[in-house]
Amino acid sequence: MLDRLLSAEWRDLYDIAHEPDYGSGLFGTLDDNADPALKRVVSIKQFEQWLKKRLETEFPFVSEPLPLLTDPSHQAFSLFLAVANPSRPAIDLAEKFVRHVNKNFAPGASRRKSAL
Repeated sequence: MLDRLLSAEWRDLYDIAHEPDYGSGLFGTLDDNADPALKRVVSIKQFEQWLKKRLETEFPFVSEPLPLLTDPSHQAFSLFLAVANPSRPAIDLAEKFVRHVNKNFAPGASRRKSAL
């Protein structure tokens, strides 16, 4: 499945372990088709930068990742905005949206109360 989504290049993020590690894989518990000898050797930030570069080969605009936290100290996901429209107005709008999201929803952003 990851090969179809990310190509086989995602395997560059792993190193073959000397002993099988039957713990969790990159995206949770290993499934029956996964190689249990694969061991993660990259940090979340390294993976985000690798994925951003990969997305940039397909999309004219890719935002910096926005970490999504499950609690104040645990990052569970990374959110990217990728825009397929190469026009300058579309990219400008995407950049404006990313600034708004980062200002209002990024970890550490001040939370304003809505006047609704």
